[in-house]
Amino acid sequence: EDELIERATQMIGETLYSDNFGILLLDETGKNLRIHSSYRGLNESQKQTRIHLGQGVTGTVAASARARRIADVTQDPDYIEVESRTRSELCAPLLGRAGVLGVINADNARVDAFTEHDERILSIIAAQLATGIEKLRLLEETQRRAREFAALYEMTRDLSAYQDLTVLLDTILERASALLSTSGGTICLFDESRGDVYVVAAKGSSVPIGARLK
Repeated sequence: EDELIERATQMIGETLYSDNFGILLLDETGKNLRIHSSYRGLNESQKQTRIHLGQGVTGTVAASARARRIADVTQDPDYIEVESRTRSELCAPLLGRAGVLGVINADNARVDAFTEHDERILSIIAAQLATGIEKLRLLEETQRRAREFAALYEMTRDLSAYQDLTVLLDTILERASALLSTSGGTICLFDESRGDVYVVAAKGSSVPIGARLK
């Protein structure tokens, strides 16, 4: 995905928009836009800016899923300054089947630098790029699930050979930690007579074996 975005940014930036140009993607919370590292014309500090959904030009485009073309950003109440030289802005949503993934944004130091034709072109590019990103994410998710199923199959096959409960539980915890990419965890069993649980296996945890938890 990063490679696709970097390549698209380079090609579009070199052929269409020589000033500030790049991609902003929704973060994992779905509430903020993060500026992709390949964004042209911004320094590393500016790239760390997070834009809330619905705020600024890019945030309102992401929230509304509609492109915006602004002739003079100094006259637009939604504009949030990231680059002081910017005078006009063109922004189109990356709209996929599941919703908005982010936006493509272009800035220019000239007033009224973008035309209606530019808006149409950028919207077409945004739609194609959104399709590409969704396909890559679907592929990544499919590959991740395949790895998980393979790991679960191997774990089930291997565990059937264990006869010792302690060794079995330790092995389950070790495999589960690796599968979930965690530093460790615990396995607890329920004590029906006492109505609590007690730790029977632990990895990377300060809770000792045998500890009882309410």
